[in-house]
Amino acid sequence: MKMKGIQKQQKQQQHQEHGIGPADFETAIAATGYGRFNYLLLLVAMPCCIGTVFETTTMSYVLPSAECDLRLSLVDKGTLNAVTYGGMITSAFLWGFLSDTYGRKRLLVYGFLLDATFNVLCATSQSVVAIMIFKFMGGFIICGPFAVLMAYLSEFHSLQHRSRVMMTVGIFYSIANVLLPSLAWAIIPQAGWDFTLLDGKLGESPREYSAFMLN
Repeated sequence: MKMKGIQKQQKQQQHQEHGIGPADFETAIAATGYGRFNYLLLLVAMPCCIGTVFETTTMSYVLPSAECDLRLSLVDKGTLNAVTYGGMITSAFLWGFLSDTYGRKRLLVYGFLLDATFNVLCATSQSVVAIMIFKFMGGFIICGPFAVLMAYLSEFHSLQHRSRVMMTVGIFYSIANVLLPSLAWAIIPQAGWDFTLLDGKLGESPREYSAFMLN
């Protein structure tokens, strides 16, 4: 019986080496190699990482310019800074179940589209309450793609490349943390941005527009 077991293991090993018979996940993903698809996947992941950082940290740059136009109190400013994270905490328990049920790719696509929608709505809001609602919903939605993205990328790479890919994603997040203050420095101080949206029904402050167009 022992000899038969050894022979069976040797036969399975030979089959795996020649691409014959069943294989575990790591063997299968290693056989696919690393090429153009993996580079494209990382290229697509870069704006996803940047969007995640922008969603969670934009308000801290916007508030100094918006506090006068919106007449923000200290409580309002604290709430606007925290409400995105409140949305993330509220939805944290949902996304593991949803990604396993409906698929990671679908959750990433629809999640980032919904987040972009809430950011556009926030950028055109002239009410503190409306901004809080849209930032909360943005945090509620972005928690899913943020968590799923790392797992999604790791599943397309073998052990040989996985740690390098995760390090690259970390670099993307670092780039986003440098890019956001650079954009804020270039956009928010400009007071000459004067344009009318929807026939002036959303207000007339160019500084307010330039501040909230970062969202």
